[in-house]
Amino acid sequence: MHDPDRAGFLTALAAARGQLVLAAGVITGTDIDLVGAILALARARPGSSV
Repeated sequence: MHDPDRAGFLTALAAARGQLVLAAGVITGTDIDLVGAILALARARPGSSV
């Protein structure tokens, strides 16, 4: 069974990870919970099954 919410989450996560890699060394001294932030937004969507 295909899960569009999960596919959307994984796509967003991959894109965010790529941006984070590109930004390596730009942000210092900051804790970033990127996966947690994306997951919280995905779960907040009505009808989300993530």
